[in-house]
Amino acid sequence: MKMKDRADDSGEVPWLRDMVDADLEPLFSEDQRVLGRTVRSMIRSVVDESDLEGQLVDLLETSLEHQNDDSSASLCATIILGEARSTRAIGVLQRSLASDNDETLQDAASVALLRIGAPAVLSLLEALEDEADPRLCAPAYSLLGMVGALEDDGLKQATRDFLESQVEVERKKAPGERALEQLFRASAQLGHRELFPLMKRVLAEDYHGHCPGIQDSIEMLEENTAGVPLVTSTPPWEERYGWLFDDDPEEARVARRRPALEPLAGEDQDLDKEPDDDRDMSLLFWGLSATTSGRPRPGGAVDPSKDDPNDEDGGYDARRYLDRPGD
Repeated sequence: MKMKDRADDSGEVPWLRDMVDADLEPLFSEDQRVLGRTVRSMIRSVVDESDLEGQLVDLLETSLEHQNDDSSASLCATIILGEARSTRAIGVLQRSLASDNDETLQDAASVALLRIGAPAVLSLLEALEDEADPRLCAPAYSLLGMVGALEDDGLKQATRDFLESQVEVERKKAPGERALEQLFRASAQLGHRELFPLMKRVLAEDYHGHCPGIQDSIEMLEENTAGVPLVTSTPPWEERYGWLFDDDPEEARVARRRPALEPLAGEDQDLDKEPDDDRDMSLLFWGLSATTSGRPRPGGAVDPSKDDPNDEDGGYDARRYLDRPGD
């Protein structure tokens, strides 16, 4: 499916809601119940419906290109594609991650890429290595710091090694273009204590011993003597977008405020029960912003416009991770 004509007779790009087919219109509803039901239904359907997946990807592409979404449809499409583990959406989600026109959508793209898992993370490593978009570095490093939440030791180590290989790349950039603080913070979040001496050296040589961001990362590693990934366990996402996954938004809000081990009325408490995958999103949605940024009408006055010894060139190849026996 292709979006409807991208310009009207006057040459202006219409609002996104006026460009989609009827089956996507519920994503633009202002009724939270309708929106919640639509999101849950599409998460179930998109896995088996390639046309719907394509529609959602195209919706995001158009929204990024024209900045013409005055609703939460792009945010919902991002959540749906992430929950459906859509590898087809990795490219547009990376572009959302690199765009700071809408911080809420940027944060949601970060979460969606994590929900997709190893394929999205490895694609992100390759994009960073290829230096596809300079704007991608800082938010991408921040995302990589949360890879520990995926509980994949091989992916975690691949990410640690990649971040270490990027230190010298970042040091060669002009001071205003570096993302060393985000890189070191990600390494600290992953518990990469082997990077501790290099952090101290960079702090001394490049920053004359004073850079609050790098100093914080050094302190994180000093305190994390076990070298374990640091994962947020009580994110604000549950209070902001959790209603999308519950039939009764008010009941969902109250339920989320109950102590974690307190059963709901009429329910037996089962501490061994595995969490429902649709509910188990709290570790990854912690970064989402509480509100959606306002956007001017399209065409208006505001323009929204480690090194591997077997690697001959010394570069990092994320694809090695995919080639490991048994994966």
